[in-house]
Amino acid sequence: TPEYMSPEQAEMTGQDIDTRTDVYSLGALLYELLTGTLPFDPQTLREAGVEGMRRMIREQDPKIPSIQLSTIEGEKSLSLAQQRRTDTRALARHLQGELDWITLKAMDKDRTRRYQTAYALAEDIQRYLDEEPVLAGPPSATYKLLKFAQRNKGLFIATTAIAAIVLMAAIISTVSATLAIKAKKVAENLQKVSQTLADQREIDLY
Repeated sequence: TPEYMSPEQAEMTGQDIDTRTDVYSLGALLYELLTGTLPFDPQTLREAGVEGMRRMIREQDPKIPSIQLSTIEGEKSLSLAQQRRTDTRALARHLQGELDWITLKAMDKDRTRRYQTAYALAEDIQRYLDEEPVLAGPPSATYKLLKFAQRNKGLFIATTAIAAIVLMAAIISTVSATLAIKAKKVAENLQKVSQTLADQREIDLY
């Protein structure tokens, strides 16, 4: 179903579908178990139409589980916490960090960054339960920048072009200023030499 469909399935380009697609679906199921909601709202997906739905799955990142949980209010939030034998604040606190990382790694748009097998996902969950360091980690600044660039290609290209122009203008300005300083020094040195020669001629005349 669309709610558990991986980005490569949504592309429908004949790309080989492998175990990592199942890992994505398991990640979506884990997301649902942790937050009580699906990564993408079913009604919103279907209202977007087939192409809009495929685009959302391919390009839109789901909310971080702990943040998604904080948006749920009222009786539903209380019920979720009670089903997990905790309170709403403690539940959100438990999700922050490792459980967020594990879920998002399993659901990464880039399948090369996901767990490569369901067993690897299960192992990382077990590490969390055993209070051991997990393999999943927070996205790096470089990865976030690349994701931003992918989502905002036009804006990123324009921003990069503007930055390049500003940088080039700064370089030209700096070079021009340096050349102007050097030219001034050369002129001053020539003037000193000229004055020295003039003074020497006056001495010779006497």
